[in-house]
Order: sequence, then C-alpha cells, then structure tokens
Amino acid sequence: MVGNGTYVVKIEEMHKRYGPIVRINPWEVHISDSTYHDKLYTPHQRLDKDPHYYRFMGTTVSAFATTDATQHRSRRSTIGKFFSMTRINELEPLIKGGIARLFERMAGFKDTGKAIPMSAAYRGMAIDVISAYSYPKPMKKFLDAPDFNEGFLQIERLFAYLSNWHRHFPFVHQASKCVPDWISRRLDARVPQLLEFIKEIESQSAEALHSSLSEKVPPESEFSNSTSTSTTNSRPSILHALASPTQPPSERTFNRVNDEALGLFAAGGETTGQTLSVLTYHLLDNPKTFAQLRTEILHTFGPPPPCPALQDDKADSSLNGSELLDLNKLLPLPYLSACISEALRLASPVSGRLPRLSPSPSAAKQGGPTSLSYKNYNFPEGTAVSMHQRTIHYDPSIFPEPEVFRPERWLKKKEKKDSHRSSTNEQREHEVNDPSPRDKPTEPNKWEKDSTLEKYLVPFSKGPRACAGTNLAIAELWLVGGNLGWLFNASEPEEEAEKKERQKEREKGVEGEESQHDKDGSWGQLSLHDTRLEDIDFAHDYFAPFVKEGSRGLRVSVG
Repeated sequence: MVGNGTYVVKIEEMHKRYGPIVRINPWEVHISDSTYHDKLYTPHQRLDKDPHYYRFMGTTVSAFATTDATQHRSRRSTIGKFFSMTRINELEPLIKGGIARLFERMAGFKDTGKAIPMSAAYRGMAIDVISAYSYPKPMKKFLDAPDFNEGFLQIERLFAYLSNWHRHFPFVHQASKCVPDWISRRLDARVPQLLEFIKEIESQSAEALHSSLSEKVPPESEFSNSTSTSTTNSRPSILHALASPTQPPSERTFNRVNDEALGLFAAGGETTGQTLSVLTYHLLDNPKTFAQLRTEILHTFGPPPPCPALQDDKADSSLNGSELLDLNKLLPLPYLSACISEALRLASPVSGRLPRLSPSPSAAKQGGPTSLSYKNYNFPEGTAVSMHQRTIHYDPSIFPEPEVFRPERWLKKKEKKDSHRSSTNEQREHEVNDPSPRDKPTEPNKWEKDSTLEKYLVPFSKGPRACAGTNLAIAELWLVGGNLGWLFNASEPEEEAEKKERQKEREKGVEGEESQHDKDGSWGQLSLHDTRLEDIDFAHDYFAPFVKEGSRGLRVSVG
C-alpha cells in the first residue's frame, strides 16, 4: 500500500534471497515455483479465497469477490453460461460491431498528424462490448467520444489505487460513498464523468430488478444477435439473469446485481485493453514481426476491402462488423496465435497474487479438498497460499529471455512428410531464438503451433476460479489482432527528421492525393507515436497491472 502497488517487486526480491517459499505476512506464504501452479489452482479442488486480500473489491456479493467456494460455484453458474463458447459465437456480430467502430475511428486519423490514444481506445472497445452484453439498456459508447474517454480511464486508475487501501481499511470504501457529489467534483474535474457513469450502472441494475418484478425479463430462448442501439434490448442481459425470479430471494438484491454490474465493467475493459496495448506496441516496435503476421493473413484471406470511411462517397461509410474476418477463421492461424500468446504472457493481465486458503484436514475425510502443502511444508488450516502469473510467465527456465517479445517461441517448423527425423531440443532452441527467420517474412505454411509451452500460459488462471470471461477475451484478442494485421500495415522506423519532412510534403500537397486503398491494400500505415516500452509495461499492482504514473499509454499515428 505504502509502496504504491510495488509489493510484488519486494516479494520477488525476497524469493531471490530466501528461496521458492516465503512468508509475506503473518497468515500468508507465497510460492515462486512454476511447477506448483497446477497444484494450487487445480480444477480438482474448490478452495476458499482469502477474505482479507479480496477485501480490495469493497464488496463480498459479486461472484469474483465471493470467498466461499460453494457459494461462488452457485453465483458463477448464473453468469458463466453467458460466456460459453456457444454464446460467444452467437455474440460475435456484437463484438465485431464494436471492433469495426474501433477500426473506423482509427482510419479517421489517417494523415492527420494526430495520435490515437490506443490504450484508451482498446479499453473503450472492450467496455462497449461488455456493456452491450451485460446491461438491459444501451449505454453511451466510449468509442464515440472524441478522445475515447481517455480522462475517464485515468480517473479509474485512482479508484484502482484506492483498492489497496480498502484491503487494509475497509471503512475507506464505505466512507467514499458518503462524500457528497459537490465535494467529489471539486477534488478532480474528471470525477463528474465517473459519478455519472456509476449512477448509470445503478440505473441499469434497478431496471433489471424492476423488469424481473414486472415479469418483463425476456426468456433466454429469445436471445438475439442484434446489435441494435434501441432504448431497450430484446435479448436477456446478464443483469436480467441475476435479477431473474429463478434466483433465490437472498440473491435478488440491488447490491448483488449492482456489484456484479460494476465488476463486469472493470474486468471487461482493463485486462483486455492492456493485453491489446502490449500486443500492438510490440508489433509496431518490430515491423518485421508485423510483416510476418500480415503475410500469414493476406496469404490466407487475400487483400482487405477498401475502407468505407476513406471513400469519396461517404453516404453509407459506416462499418457494421460483417466486413471483418470471422473468429473461427482466425483461431487456427499459427503466427497470429503465437503473437497473441506472447502478448498475454508479457502483459500478465492479472498482477494480483490470488491467495487460496488451506482447508482443514477433516475436509478431505468428508469429500472436500485436501490440505495444501509444498515439498516438506504442510500448511495449517486457514493459511493463505499464493502465486503470481508473472512467476511463470517470466521464468527464464521456461521462457528464455522472458522480457523479449518473441512469437516464434510458440511455433515450430513443419516437418517434411518424407522426413522421419525430428530436430533435437538444441536444434529447435536455435531455430526459435535465432532472429534470422524474422529478417524477412517466411512462407506462412512453414509454421505450425507448438503446444509444449501452453501449460505454462495462465493469463486467465486455472481451476474453478478461472476467469469467467475467458472466451470473450479470447474472441476480442483474436478478432482485433487478426483484423488489425489484415486492415493495417506497420511503418518502417524512420528518423524524426524524415517524419517531419514527409509531414511538410503532405501539408503542401507534394505527394498528391493518395489512393483510398493503399498500394499494399491496407487502410493505413501504423507507427508508434511518442511511446516507449515503459508506457505499456507493468509498474504498479492494483490487482490489474498499471503502467507508470503520468504515462498516457500506447499512442499510435496512422499515415
């Protein structure tokens, strides 16, 4: 708390000094051993969460904040069905509609010399999608705001910071609710926007409860793919399900529905937005990697259609998402999958340590979970045991040079059918780490997925407490990553003087009118704008990873 979300760094230092197991507070031990993750977060044991650690949520009634394993199972089942792969496939037109709006906004920045606040844009896209899916009525879209509501997301960081105080001083959260609006507005000019948003979610929660009382909740059989922006949604939302008469009366409360609504907003935007920021930064920082990705996509699907927003006739220039590549066509692409896996590894979208409580020895005798242990250490009942995603994702024994963005580590070269020999581990390590294949794009069909490292990729955790929205996050990552590589290209690095000269030429009209559909078929050339690694890299742990203070995150130009 005093270290401003840097205790995770202190824990890493303790491990370097004392070994793979350290006690980090009077009741909690932390393990730094990649082989132990599957034992602690196994699907075969339902362990309670540590109530002290999860107090940072300021609530105990949302599914995520529920510490009791049995109660969590019941609450998760209510929302879990909305995130099954079947439902995500039904939801795909809605997701693609949000992504199409994102790309349409990006194309609008072409040759303007203005930077796109991509960290805000990605979070805005994800928030728009989860809001349309979760809430009874459409909300104001982040992607329609001129600045993608960048200021709102900055004030959200303040509330994430305060979550560390909630853990140790629970009264802070309750006291903050009692502060009059007029005082909050004077503390920060951006607070009114946040208060307005919170009130809108409260209104949505009340609407869901009112609909259930008046029996207006639509049956699930009427679930629709519609992305309409009408004043009400004909399909059942997640809040409708939470307020359904089929729920126990103790669960159909305003606090229960509203806390879940706030949790969906927070989880749906931050983690996906940060991972997409990391992915885009590294692709643009390594144009040859981007070229390899684009080669795979163009080889598979051909050139993209012209951008409607750049056409002379803009009478009907809006995108609806049907123009984008489908999820089921993008998921099998090996190089795209490798890029996203590498982004998930580097982003490690949950920086919190996820403590679980060791159960009593008698629980196993009654068919419950067994007590936790590590090597020759047996943990007494109630001991919190925790790990970090970063422990595995940055383990150099698993991922050599873990700080480096290297998609090839998730791939292997296809074996020739007429060859019965397989390369040795040393040969494969040389192929993966040798940068020479990236000097120029290789034939896409020379790569195939290598599943060897997949068990060490845990961005959504594992077991019964794994992220409920995993399938939605996967859909958003693949749809954005794949279509980004299809529609746009990456600019080769150039000196600052050359950039200024090109800008002057554009302003004078020396280059003339460019084609609506660039020579390479792209909608524009993307390049980093005043963005460094530290602008997307982990600096503070507020359960989700946040970048350094004062950073505006990923910023991109379109030429």
